Amino acid sequence: TVAAYDVTGLGAAAALIIGNVIGTFVSPFSPALWLALGLAGAQMGKYLKLAFPIAWVLSVAMVLVAFFTGMLV
Repeated sequence: TVAAYDVTGLGAAAALIIGNVIGTFVSPFSPALWLALGLAGAQMGKYLKLAFPIAWVLSVAMVLVAFFTGMLV
């Protein structure tokens, strides 16, 4: 459990939710992403080159907000 690592359950849940929300839009294992790329006529490689840095910055910002609001303690 997370208690063995001195992490609260709320902190673990917040970290998992942030990773899940951001990871969905850059994962090649997401069917919704493939559908969106197919409908847009885009390519996965070009999409990842554009989306990954944006998703990385957004995820860091979300972790910082969660930390400063007390969700990640």
